[in-house]
Amino acid sequence: MPSIRTTPAFFFDPTDMTPKINSPAFVRALDDMIAAVPWAPPDQTNADLLKTLGDFLAGYGSMAHWWADVGSNVYSNPGSIVQGKVGFSILPGSPDVYNWSTQEWDTVTGMGAAGEMGEYNYAPYLSFLGWGLYAMKASEERGVSEAAWDLISHLTGKDISMWMMVYPSGQNPWRKSHFDPAEWTIAGYPEDYAKQYLDSILQSYEHPNRIIDLRIPGTGQYWILLEDAYTRAVTGEIDAQTALDEAAAQWQDLTDQLGRESQQALYSASIG
Repeated sequence: MPSIRTTPAFFFDPTDMTPKINSPAFVRALDDMIAAVPWAPPDQTNADLLKTLGDFLAGYGSMAHWWADVGSNVYSNPGSIVQGKVGFSILPGSPDVYNWSTQEWDTVTGMGAAGEMGEYNYAPYLSFLGWGLYAMKASEERGVSEAAWDLISHLTGKDISMWMMVYPSGQNPWRKSHFDPAEWTIAGYPEDYAKQYLDSILQSYEHPNRIIDLRIPGTGQYWILLEDAYTRAVTGEIDAQTALDEAAAQWQDLTDQLGRESQQALYSASIG
């Protein structure tokens, strides 16, 4: 069977906006998160946004699923002690994948003992989906729209944007020029390191099975409801299925509040 999923609709059934977050696939993922807690750095369940990055750079973890700027921080962050000890890949794959159509687990065929790329089901997750710079209508009304666009052009141009990649700004490579390892070696990054780092990002961006983050009205509200539920599971208050069932019911209520028909149309448009 091909490793490409049968539908890009990862979070909802696009026909009626029924949440998928309490399906066997999400429950297994949350169970995996719970099982990993004892192997995480201390107090991981109370970690804030930057704790994972700080712990990894300080040598407290052997693997980090984080935004791509973890790679630039390895060489530019003064707290990093892991230079020369870090490698990169797309998110790990799985030997089986949940089939939304049959509601069964399918095993990926041809899996070898070595686990080479292509023998597992891979699904890189494009989280957050970027930043934007905008020239507001008020700039035109005040006669400064040309200056606003000049500033945007300056900040997104090759030189300044490359500087923000190698000296972390929170941005990740997005221009073609950002993916040239030679540009990184100028800033002191080892060439082999830069190539592996950039290849992992590009392979994630271009993977046919990539998952696109949620892009509909109320996205922040959906995430808060889900995070509140799975946090209770990770801390041992409730089990994974109960947590995700509760979150799915709250997602249903939120979708009704925001307008199910309009949410359905926008979600379908967002996944093409």
